[in-house]
Amino acid sequence: MKKEEAKPKKEDVAVDDSEYYGKIRLDDDEMLETDAERVIVSMRNIHKTYLLGVEGVPALRGVTATIYKGEFVCIFGTSGGGKTTMLNIIGTIDRPTKGDIFLCGTHITSRTPDKVLSELRLAKMGFVFQTFNLLSAMTAVENVELPMILRGDMTAKQRRDRAMELLELVGMEKRANHLPSQLSGGEQQRVTIARAMANNPDILLLDEPTGDLDTHNTAIAMKLLSDLHKRGVTLIMVTHDVNLKYFADRVIWMRDGLVQRIEHTTPIQRKDCVTRMNEELKRKKKKVSKLTKPEFEVRQPESYEPFAYALQRAEKNEQEQRRLMVSLGLEPGTSQDDAADVVMTPRKKIAPSDFDEEEGAEVKHDRGQSNSRHQSRKSKGHRAQKSEED
Repeated sequence: MKKEEAKPKKEDVAVDDSEYYGKIRLDDDEMLETDAERVIVSMRNIHKTYLLGVEGVPALRGVTATIYKGEFVCIFGTSGGGKTTMLNIIGTIDRPTKGDIFLCGTHITSRTPDKVLSELRLAKMGFVFQTFNLLSAMTAVENVELPMILRGDMTAKQRRDRAMELLELVGMEKRANHLPSQLSGGEQQRVTIARAMANNPDILLLDEPTGDLDTHNTAIAMKLLSDLHKRGVTLIMVTHDVNLKYFADRVIWMRDGLVQRIEHTTPIQRKDCVTRMNEELKRKKKKVSKLTKPEFEVRQPESYEPFAYALQRAEKNEQEQRRLMVSLGLEPGTSQDDAADVVMTPRKKIAPSDFDEEEGAEVKHDRGQSNSRHQSRKSKGHRAQKSEED
């Protein structure tokens, strides 16, 4: 009787990982992790397709990933790789076309009601956008209060105290009553971070939080985010900046809607990032400290172009009025009523006989003499016409 050959176990079978995109091989029996004590985000075979007319444009093509509580995860990759789409699905802004997602203790599918998603976003999540998205008609403290007003479980005084506490945490307590238009880009981003933390979220979603900031404000924003991570807040950040990815514990590389690879950062890499950040903050601080000598420049309203232009126009009008007064034989201080009387008075007609042939100058006559001469000429013309008729 022949002995049955032992079948090789599944783990003993050699599989070429190069056949899988990004050299990531997922087991067929891998299940969605739903351990709320340890896992905050778990995605299994997530697909997202946008309809463009009658054609579909795939943005995600089967993404599987797990994010644990208190973790700092960076989603990195080229444009069009599906980073923002993945972040929107995690933030329940978009729903997956296919697949399952476990988020903050709730199972999310394409049929989950909007009411459940909105409550989840309000109570469990905070959002930081590249373009800030602050309400322009509200001050900084009012923008921070807005999520607490929507939640509705705090009094007005408690909301104001909480908002000022968060603004103090991000170093914006002195600008609390300023509108967004009166704040710089870095200051607006700090207010955005404070607003995202208003309801004590379990997870903070960051979509290019430093995309519109310079180097110094980027260091300030990353310092705030690093401090939040140390306090136990879970951070998921989308970025193109290669210098920021090593702040995270893990880096998920996205390409063509798929997870290309997952990179675990080392403590040395994270320490180097923190060192460069601190050097940038110190360097800028020293540079500013040299310019803190008080310098004042007093400007008059005439220094500004619109006011100066108005003064020039007024001066030009005054010169024209003065020339008009002189041409009418009036003194510059003549009132407008007297000037109007002179303008409305009929002027005498100047005849050729009023000029001296030798000097070519106008002979001055008073109005009575000119009228009498005119009457005499008129009577002579009448007599000549009568004699011709006779």
